Amino acid sequence: MQENQIRTTSLDSVAAEQQRFMVRVYNWMGAGLGITGVMAFYVANTPAIFNILMGNPVMPIVLIIAQIGLVFWLATRVMAMSVSQATGVFLLYAGLTGITFSTLFVVYTAASITSTFLVTAGTFGAMSFYGYTTKKDLTSWGSFLFMGLIGIIIASLVNIFLQSPMMHWIITYAGVLIFVGLTAYDTQKIKEMNILGNEGTDEDTKEALEKLGRPILVIEGPLMDGMNVVGDLFGDGKMFLPQVVKSARVMKKSVAWLDPFLEAEKQECGSRTQGKILMATVKGDVHDIGKNIVGVVLSCNNYEIIDLGVMVPAETILETAIKEKVDIIGLSGLITPSLDEMVSVAKEMKRKVLNCL
Repeated sequence: MQENQIRTTSLDSVAAEQQRFMVRVYNWMGAGLGITGVMAFYVANTPAIFNILMGNPVMPIVLIIAQIGLVFWLATRVMAMSVSQATGVFLLYAGLTGITFSTLFVVYTAASITSTFLVTAGTFGAMSFYGYTTKKDLTSWGSFLFMGLIGIIIASLVNIFLQSPMMHWIITYAGVLIFVGLTAYDTQKIKEMNILGNEGTDEDTKEALEKLGRPILVIEGPLMDGMNVVGDLFGDGKMFLPQVVKSARVMKKSVAWLDPFLEAEKQECGSRTQGKILMATVKGDVHDIGKNIVGVVLSCNNYEIIDLGVMVPAETILETAIKEKVDIIGLSGLITPSLDEMVSVAKEMKRKVLNCL
């Protein structure tokens, strides 16, 4: 009964957070669209600026290349940027798009632009709704749609010089199909990217400790119960990998907060360590959920844990093992090449480490 209540609460929390996250995403998208529209209208109705930007036939090509470059640069660098930097690049892209679209206000009537916008918005809304609600995994669409996108970009640039009406219509219809698919695909990916925050983790852990009395009971009780629920939800397809990763990190943060209490309890009880264990995710792999959970369990059972983290080279593992004189080395990984790396580490360990310990 209690487990079912936990599962229901977890599902409700995930759904509520995903809804809030998607609202924020669409707010940013709306802001970007607004900037694009205002910039396009302003440039189109300011002849001096319009003639400077669009009077030279090379400028539209430069603007398009700049936009594409910004997209790829932002996609590859966004995780290394600060929030302000990423926001600035996003706003710059929205502004450049507005300059490019300014020609629409010169070529087409306001009624045509409005009707086109409404049709496009309706199509986007329908496909985004599908991507958000469907149970079908759209991951396989990604590579196909991306290749199609690159194809129409190249074809569009080539057709600037060829001026082929047939190619123009092929690019137009292909572009519509590709972007309709990308709308659903990206919506699902954005939904999966949403990760429950860990705000309040320390307060929740403190409350659990005050209620249960001992740090080990917090770890073996609500924290492990929570990870079991996460595992069940992931197995049922109701939670995705990003949420699983974040859940493991939240658990790790809670255990880190409890660590001083664990150490104090060990000292009071005069507990002796049962051994020293070195743990690491091997080079070429960043998956550490299993390693972190095993480390927590072993630590709670009086093992001293040396966690080297992820992407750890074999040399570092072996050097640390020798220096710290560990009793056990635990290697972690998920992807197939990691198995070969583990075998390599084991062979080198057999040759080098065992002779030094």
